[in-house]
Amino acid sequence: MLINLKWWRWVLLIIAGEILIIIGRGLMPEQEKINKPVPSRTEEVYGEFVTWKEVNRLFPQYANAVITDCDTKMKFKVQRRAGSLHADVQPLTAADTAIMKKIYQGGWSWKRRAVIVEVKDGRKLAGSMHGMPHGQGAIQGNNFNGHFCIHFRDSKVHASRRVDPAHQMMVWKAAGVFGEQVGRMNQEDVIRVFFTAIEQDDFGLAARMIIPTGSAARALESFKNLESVRVESIALVAKNTDNTYRVKLLTVTKGSKRSARQQFLINVHGAGEGSLYNFRPVQSPN
Repeated sequence: MLINLKWWRWVLLIIAGEILIIIGRGLMPEQEKINKPVPSRTEEVYGEFVTWKEVNRLFPQYANAVITDCDTKMKFKVQRRAGSLHADVQPLTAADTAIMKKIYQGGWSWKRRAVIVEVKDGRKLAGSMHGMPHGQGAIQGNNFNGHFCIHFRDSKVHASRRVDPAHQMMVWKAAGVFGEQVGRMNQEDVIRVFFTAIEQDDFGLAARMIIPTGSAARALESFKNLESVRVESIALVAKNTDNTYRVKLLTVTKGSKRSARQQFLINVHGAGEGSLYNFRPVQSPN
């Protein structure tokens, strides 16, 4: 039997070529994966740092908006019902109220939270809400007894007609300008912002204010046991050269209704973020 070697050579070449094509097709997606840029982590979305005067125009009475909590990313809808110095709003439905309550871990609270307020034209505004129903409420069937407040840049409390520092801090967070704002402060105000963050249970913001080692880190951990903390006074100790401040606090521990006074000596390096260190409790306050 004669074998046509030339013919078989061509057959083998064709088969080898087909095998290479099949292998190449199988490898191509993997190669594309290798060459394709790895997507970065989802970038944080911030709201516009818009003044209350402008917000009052963009978010008028009876307008609806979508609220996004900056920490949990949960969303719910509200309607603005009133408010001349800030927005008094109500959840639109019982489902919206349930989402808001979930954001506050199943209860109502005066604690401030950074939020983004998306208004009708799609603009996203940096704001701060608390989670306590109070006053009048007009939307029927939403399971929300009253209204709650949303503050914006430079907005004020109706009763005192003053800017609320805790709300403004959360507006900075929602706008992504927290570091910029505290970087402009003097050292005493930096300390106040730190304890304002503690008061609002935002330990992420508080952590940005300290040099995260040693006594500062331990103090931050201990402050997590506090239900509330109020700064009574801040004083530079004898105008020393290492910027030591005596800070007097009025605190309430979680699970307790009794207040207690505490004192700390705190060193401040420069100003702005990452400037607080060397926390020393003073055992017997004067």
